[in-house]
Amino acid sequence: MARAPSPSLAVAGLGRLFAEGGTDALRLWPVADLADLLCVVGSSPALTRHLVGHGARWPLAAALYRERNPGIERLIERTGITDDDDFDAIARGLRRMARSEMYRIGARDLLGLATLDETLDGITSLAEAALRVATDRLRALHARETGDAVDDSGRPIPFVVLGLGKLGGQDLNYSSDIDVAYYYAHDAPMAGGALRASSSAASPRRSRARSATRRPTGKCFASISACVRGR
Repeated sequence: MARAPSPSLAVAGLGRLFAEGGTDALRLWPVADLADLLCVVGSSPALTRHLVGHGARWPLAAALYRERNPGIERLIERTGITDDDDFDAIARGLRRMARSEMYRIGARDLLGLATLDETLDGITSLAEAALRVATDRLRALHARETGDAVDDSGRPIPFVVLGLGKLGGQDLNYSSDIDVAYYYAHDAPMAGGALRASSSAASPRRSRARSATRRPTGKCFASISACVRGR
């Protein structure tokens, strides 16, 4: 209890976990790691809410702090998004992954298990994974529903999201915005369906419109930033 920034918050958080999972769930948590758990729930109501949201399975969610940065590909897998998912399902998968990863990063930081470089790299990888999933999945969704963005020869037009600032430098922190630019391969008019990205992209916490979009433009099938934010 002495490690918890707020002992009263730690007691309240542990009580909420007990209420959700009962004795059986609490017994799954190693006694040797109880001080870690109290430190985490005694630091942030947001982290406690994340664990409570898992119900009786909270010990599995809480134990994630023991893992070092999983990497972008693993984060993408953890979204659970499938090829047939619609916009809302994609957004839910991204939210689920982002909350879990921010818990893992925050808990490791609070417990002194991660270096500063590891923390910054983890937050940046989370942002990159979310942007990659949103970009790839929404373009595929658009192609299924209305046809892909293609050139006059019928070939899909290459599209890239370029990370700027702290994102490009692998240096995002908890309060960072994400600055990106969206580019198509050329400005030629499109044949068939149109694809346009939004003018902003989301950080793990918030977004600020400070990006550029290059033509071709057309019907906006979905906003990448809205998908990352789950809105």
